[in-house]
Amino acid sequence: MLVRVALIQMRMSDDIGKKAAKAGANIACLPELFTTTYFPRGMRGWGG
Repeated sequence: MLVRVALIQMRMSDDIGKKAAKAGANIACLPELFTTTYFPRGMRGWGG
């Protein structure tokens, strides 16, 4: 089984995942909090 992995450079863009998929990536590892406009400040239970 062939698995393609995309590594994303840290830069702001709205469609990073779509670009990786279009380039043929099967797996795209994205830095979730960096690529979104929402940060879960109100959520409790993370990290203790």
